[in-house]
Amino acid sequence: FTANGDTKYTVIHYLEGLDGKYTEGKSEDKTGETDTVATANPTTFTGFTYDKNSEKNVTTGTITGDGKLVLKLYYTRDEHTVTYMVDGQQYGEIDTYKYDESVKDLRKEPTKEGYTFSGWDRTLPDKMGTEDIVVSGSFKVNSYNVTYELDGQPYGASERYEYGSDVTVRPAPEVPAGYHFSGWSQKEDFKMPAKDVKIEGSIIANDDTKYRVEHYKENLNGTFTLAEGRDETGTTGTPVTEAPKKYEGYT
Repeated sequence: FTANGDTKYTVIHYLEGLDGKYTEGKSEDKTGETDTVATANPTTFTGFTYDKNSEKNVTTGTITGDGKLVLKLYYTRDEHTVTYMVDGQQYGEIDTYKYDESVKDLRKEPTKEGYTFSGWDRTLPDKMGTEDIVVSGSFKVNSYNVTYELDGQPYGASERYEYGSDVTVRPAPEVPAGYHFSGWSQKEDFKMPAKDVKIEGSIIANDDTKYRVEHYKENLNGTFTLAEGRDETGTTGTPVTEAPKKYEGYT
């Protein structure tokens, strides 16, 4: 007898499903010489990798005259990751998906006091493809205003500072004689918070300002001579009155 050289055999490629079960992905009809050993060669499937260690593989076999030899190759579904990065650092856990698996929506953007988030730099596909994905974002420090008010009116230009930076409180303003400064509502230097800051102060009249009361009598020649005087105190800028003295012979 002479062995046939075109005896049929079959190579079936099994692909892993999202549920972990394998289904036929491709079937190839081959021919070879009866009673010789046939070897199945892996092929390429997008999103799958041949699992050479699978116990289910039937990679070689003797071609039988009835053409019933079936060789089997199994392919695992590839996995890829979605990694979030914020300012160059990993943000949260890495998500892992199998090829063609549904991908969750973008994560909620992070928040950080005194900073504004840039937003994520990309969108996500509906289903996982053939590459790992990196989603990145960054924080930018915010700036806030420091304004001064003196007696309810703006005092000098406002100043702008980045969050967390050092702020030096302005010196007290110069005040006229008979007045004093209340002091700023912010007493000490501080770190800029995550909000605008208004610093207030007032110029207050002294209530112990000295003044003098003097009474004069007219001389026969029409000039006046000091009869008596005394020192008093009062509040700067407020009117004061003095009752006339009664002197015999004077009006």
